[in-house]
Amino acid sequence: MAPKLDEYIIQMRNLHKRYGLSKNVMQLFKAFGEHHRGASSPEVLGRWLRSSPLMRKACTDTISSLAKEIQKNPTPDCIAECGELISSCTEMLNLANESKQGTILPFMKFPAEIRRSVYQYYFNNLFTSHRQHQPNTITIIRQRPHNCICLGHQSYQTGLARRLQMGLIITCTQIKDEVLALWFEGYVFHFACGCELKSSLQTNSSLSNNLKNVKIHWTGQESAEAFILLRKVATLKSLVVVISKSTTNTQSEKERLLRRYFTQKGQTRVSEALGFDELMEFRGLEHVGVEHVQKSQAFRRSEEDRNGLEKLLKFVALDD
Repeated sequence: MAPKLDEYIIQMRNLHKRYGLSKNVMQLFKAFGEHHRGASSPEVLGRWLRSSPLMRKACTDTISSLAKEIQKNPTPDCIAECGELISSCTEMLNLANESKQGTILPFMKFPAEIRRSVYQYYFNNLFTSHRQHQPNTITIIRQRPHNCICLGHQSYQTGLARRLQMGLIITCTQIKDEVLALWFEGYVFHFACGCELKSSLQTNSSLSNNLKNVKIHWTGQESAEAFILLRKVATLKSLVVVISKSTTNTQSEKERLLRRYFTQKGQTRVSEALGFDELMEFRGLEHVGVEHVQKSQAFRRSEEDRNGLEKLLKFVALDD
């Protein structure tokens, strides 16, 4: 049995010049030969023809031109050579037209628990391969800081941070929804300021519908609006507030009113910071905490402020 035509055999027999085969068709014959030698699966060639109208048109146009060549020169050699080329082109088109429905893994028919395990394994591989991470031990930050005047993430941690490529979410809408839901549930998301938190909640519906663990540096001119939006996140379970001297940089309405009638002595108290009243409206959380900002990022407040705010938050916000 004669070997199937491929790019090498066609060039050795000079068929590409005698019958005017295009470069696209020669590329198809190269892939066709790899398929018959077992170097690649037939799905590769079939998928190529299905996804590229240009390559498919090159294949059908070649069949038409070879049929016309047989009509113009009906010699035995021409008929045999053109027939061989037409047969190979037809086989390639059949590979593209074959239904692969029976060979597709029915992933969405798996139980939800199995799908979640697969997603979690995928998440673990997004990070460094030499360490096994568990949920709630990794902090995720936004790659592009929000366009505001607030200080962004600056520390040794963010200096080592790298961008995460999550190709799984572009497979289909249903997988995307499930993946993002588990993603926003399983990790701590750190926001550099109230402006960034507000923008993220307004522009990312998956985040606002599934966010569970939040860490935020309490600063920025939109802190009050950010806390209002965050309070509406039904899935929120953990909130860690980072305080600094910049927490009270922006005056609240209450502070502006008090300064009109009372002399200011010392620094502004945390209770007068923008967003304090909105922060006190949180209820039903499982964990709350207050931390000092890193020394390299901003000036710290007193430990008395941190301790007092944390105890107050636990009193009003924790689920009894």
